[in-house]
Amino acid sequence: MKIYNTITLSLLALAAVVSCNKMNDDFENKAFINAENLRNEVRVATDEGVLALTKTITVGIAQPEQEDINVTVVKSPELLETYRTAYYHKDAELLPEAHYNLEGVVAKIKAGDVLSNDLDIVFEGLDKLDYSKQYVLPVTVATEGIEMLERSKTMYFVIKEASLVN
Repeated sequence: MKIYNTITLSLLALAAVVSCNKMNDDFENKAFINAENLRNEVRVATDEGVLALTKTITVGIAQPEQEDINVTVVKSPELLETYRTAYYHKDAELLPEAHYNLEGVVAKIKAGDVLSNDLDIVFEGLDKLDYSKQYVLPVTVATEGIEMLERSKTMYFVIKEASLVN
């Protein structure tokens, strides 16, 4: 009986190893925004006269590729209504273009790596915003050479006044 159990367990272990290797062969590599949360709050300390802030995101892939992958960030104002519905914030407004700069926000995932260099999104003129409102900047990441994971290609930057905590 012990021999039978040993043989059975050995065959099961061998089947598990073989099936794991087969899964890796069928794996479709996709890019994704490397973040804990796809809603990034940009909290502005208005009492400290903050004029500009920079937020950084990176893009990752599950397995290294043999060629460089170009990454760009583009504004996606058409996704404002999606944000309003998903986060139950019907009064959120699109951040005016004068308050952010996406020019030249490009990165690269180098061949053999799994993370891009930083994508810096600069928010400026923050002292001129009306902080009785909540502003949103939806951005979408686009890649060349690999498809983006649909669930992780958009990030919402939410601009709001920082709360004073005593």
